[in-house]
This record gives sequence, structure tokens and C-alpha cells, in this order.
Amino acid sequence: MKKIYLRLAGGLGNQIFQYTAALLIKKENDLIYFYTGALNSYKAGRSLELVNFFELSQTSYFNISFFANAVFKFRLAKITSFFGCNDLNFSSILSNKNTHQLKGSFYLDGYFQDAWSYEHIQPLLIQLSADLKKDQFNNEPYSQYDCIMHIRGSDFLANLDNSLNSVDFYIDAIKLLKSSYTITNIYVVTDDLQYSKSMLDTIKFNFKDINFSLDHERKSLFDDFMILLHAKSRIIGTSTFAWWASALDDKKSITISPKSWKLNCNRKLVLPWEKLVHSQH
Repeated sequence: MKKIYLRLAGGLGNQIFQYTAALLIKKENDLIYFYTGALNSYKAGRSLELVNFFELSQTSYFNISFFANAVFKFRLAKITSFFGCNDLNFSSILSNKNTHQLKGSFYLDGYFQDAWSYEHIQPLLIQLSADLKKDQFNNEPYSQYDCIMHIRGSDFLANLDNSLNSVDFYIDAIKLLKSSYTITNIYVVTDDLQYSKSMLDTIKFNFKDINFSLDHERKSLFDDFMILLHAKSRIIGTSTFAWWASALDDKKSITISPKSWKLNCNRKLVLPWEKLVHSQH
């Protein structure tokens, strides 16, 4: 048995990628320990979201050793692979299962997003889906909608990669979806109501035959995730939060999403039920 120490960073989408990397390494009775100190460093405010979404068996997030604290405080696992796994050596971890034979402690410090392929992650999706607290959500009020569309705003607006979430992307995505499906009503999930309203003014002008619904009250993060997960079809921007809701959908509903998560960098991890849009206007 070994102890797997995981440095959590970012919002829910990032945290699920990090937790999935730990699950890849975990065997049988291995324990996963969460280091949450980095979550306090974000201006937008981050917290341990995983416990609100998943039943985390064989996991602890209170008993971090003094040595593990030091490893993450000084980013030793990020600097060198001697202590465990980081973004630089994660691809070799994916292809080399020798980590399963390690005893003692193992440290993970990274975002672990870029090296996955669907073949790597698919077995772990089954476990994550089984652990997801789906029974705590009632989707009936949203089952009437043909499509759920996710628009990300807030702190992401300051990111240069936000151009990937342009109005043109959503227009092209709706056109692509309409080419194969009858779409008469779309429900918009967002973390930024004001920003979404301004985008929808332009989008609505291009699709006068579609009814767009946007709540004036912000729902919980859990509700937003579950609305996306249960969608009959969905359109998502550059958001690991929305992507994970798509990935954990057992129905595998058609998902229209950006070709890239970063500017000028096509992503490797694509779900079989995703259709990709690349908008540059």
C-alpha cells in the first residue's frame, strides 16, 4: 500500500483532472490525500469541490504529513520527477505502469490535462460516473430543452484564450447542431449572467426560430454541472467544468465544443460523442 498525495489547484474541472490522475496510479487499498493549500491563492476564490460531487472512497484530505506539505509548498514534485508526477512526465506515467509497484508515498503536482487520450481515460470515466452523486439532482424541469449551452465568463474574461469562446463559436456550433438535429429551445448555463445576456443578443439575432432561456438567478455549481450532464445535446466553450459534465454523461449525448482548449493548440483528448468547431473570424 502506498500513500498518494495530490496537490489540488483551480476549479472543479481542474480538480477532476487531477483526481483522475491519482486514480490512474492508485491500486487496491492505496490512499489518496488532498493538499488543498493552493486553493487559497486564487483571486476568484477556490475550494475543495470534489467532495460535493463524488463519493470519495479510500480518500482523505485532512491528514497531510509535514513532509508532504513541504513538497507541495516548495513545488518539489513540479520541479523534479524524483518525488512523483508532474505535467512534464505525466505522458510517461500514462504509458508506464511501474508506478503501481511503488511503495511508500507518491506526489502529484500538475494539471494533467494534455497527455490523456480517450483510451487512457475511458476506464476511469466509468469509476468517476459511478461515484458521482447523480441521485441528488432532479433534472425534470430541464428535460424539455433540446440543448443545454454553457457560456463561461467571470474571471475567464481576462484570459487571452477567451477568444475561443467568442460569439462566432456559438453561432457556428448551433449551425452545426441544427444540421443534424431539430433544435427549437436552448437553455443557457453560465457563471456570468450579464456577460451571457450580451452574447445572447447577438446569437438570438442569428436564430430567430430558437427560443433561448437564461435564468436571472445563479444556480449552484452542482446544479449547473448536472443540468449539463443530463442534456439531450450540449454546446460547451473552453471549460474543463463543462467538458467533465459531458464526459460523465452515460447517455453520451452529442456535444459541440471547441477544437482547442488553448490558442493555436489542438487538443488530444476528445470524446467520441464530441463534434469540434474551430472558429476564427
